Amino acid sequence: MADIFQEIDEELRQDRATKLWNRYGNYVIAVAVLIVIAVGGYKYWNARDLEARQTASAAYQAAVSQAADGDVASAISALGELARDAGGGYAVLARLRQAALAASKGDIEGAVLAYGAVASDDDVADALRDLARVRSVALQVETAPAAELMETLDGLAVVGNPWRPMALELKGVISIKGRDTAAARALFTQLSDDAGTPSGMRARAAEILKALQ
Repeated sequence: MADIFQEIDEELRQDRATKLWNRYGNYVIAVAVLIVIAVGGYKYWNARDLEARQTASAAYQAAVSQAADGDVASAISALGELARDAGGGYAVLARLRQAALAASKGDIEGAVLAYGAVASDDDVADALRDLARVRSVALQVETAPAAELMETLDGLAVVGNPWRPMALELKGVISIKGRDTAAARALFTQLSDDAGTPSGMRARAAEILKALQ
């Protein structure tokens, strides 16, 4: 008797399963197909993204090598193409390197404009935008109004900004240029005493402080 009840129960379960499959089977298949497509699409995108980053890295290194070999004009041109065609970080690095090379050739105005374009680009990471601002100020110490440069540096010399030491050093240089010895001494003292200041910059600050005594 128990066997009969078990057979009936099994038949009822099979019958319910068949009805459920007939009702929802197409949905289950559709979901499974979508999962397969999504996984395949992600793997394809990931592979293409890796390939693109490797290509951009190779192009960037080739341009850097050209500049190191003295072919700065070709390097600037290659970096311009990379900045236009590459995506993400390598495009920004190319723009920054292009500006630095322009400055090395004496095109200060072009370099400042290039740095300014990076600094004002909302799609660029804040740290790289701030780096562009610091480098732009460094190129304008002898030409731009000190008050304007100091205002820019004030926003960069805050605790927590990765470019704070560079900003403080530039503020000190501008203070010396303006013959404000007291301000310069205070700024270079901050640099010298701050454990977060790179060792080379700390040593330079200490030497300047000796000269200011």
